[in-house]
Amino acid sequence: KQSGCAGFGYVMDLVKQPEEDDLQFSYYGATLFVPLQAMPFIDGTEVDYVREGLNQIFKFNNPKAQHACGCGESFGVE
Repeated sequence: KQSGCAGFGYVMDLVKQPEEDDLQFSYYGATLFVPLQAMPFIDGTEVDYVREGLNQIFKFNNPKAQHACGCGESFGVE
């Protein structure tokens, strides 16, 4: 969704009932629902769950991201 100083941010919420036009991606028992209108900005993105020290976080590798804000919370596309 539109967020942060760079333009867009990744939002992850627990989904009990997906929207009618959401796309569904499943891998090793994990399912992601992505709004169809977000696909032009995130198509090809890899999502990884990693441990960094004591933290466990989701990392997004988006080949369409052209720039990111200084704190890394948002990204921009051309």
